[in-house]
Amino acid sequence: MIVKKNGSDNTSHYVNLRPGLNIGAWRLRNYTTWSSNTDQSGKWDTIYTYASRGINSIKSQLTLGDSVSPSMVFDSVPFRGAQLATDDDMSPESLRGYAPVVRGIARSNAQVTIRQNGYIIYQTEVAAGPFEINDLYPTGGSGDLHVTIKESNGSEQYQIVPFASLPVLQREGYFSYSVTGGEYRAYDSSIDKTKFGHLP
Repeated sequence: MIVKKNGSDNTSHYVNLRPGLNIGAWRLRNYTTWSSNTDQSGKWDTIYTYASRGINSIKSQLTLGDSVSPSMVFDSVPFRGAQLATDDDMSPESLRGYAPVVRGIARSNAQVTIRQNGYIIYQTEVAAGPFEINDLYPTGGSGDLHVTIKESNGSEQYQIVPFASLPVLQREGYFSYSVTGGEYRAYDSSIDKTKFGHLP
């Protein structure tokens, strides 16, 4: 790239490198840049380097190196160290995010319809007796759930399940966590690299 500066030619160069390497379950990632111009010789900057792998047995992700802490409530913190955290991508899509459990009792073989803000978001058939619906897809918005139980004889039961979506809410029977330890990775070299542990 050629840039005119004060009537003279100023030549600038910039390279963006994001190499990666997969070894078994491990993934190594790096982000490095190189820049130079007429007034300054070439300079390398490493933005991050980390290795990560999934741990299926606990549906979690282990990260070693440069990363940031989760930010469900507070601002994320850049760090260099280790982090073990829940990985929602390892769960079925229907179980990601928060949604309430809908319970009821059908007097016969019945059709259950769930509406939110006037839209049907779930419909299924249930046998007579108690039932439980725990695989609702999260809708991303708030609004009580209106449940209609239509019996085989045409009669209907109605119930309302309160619902509000907040980042910290978890599905019944599920939990998420993150454990982080290392040193603060400041983007300004003049800031101290304070060691810390983080357990939200």
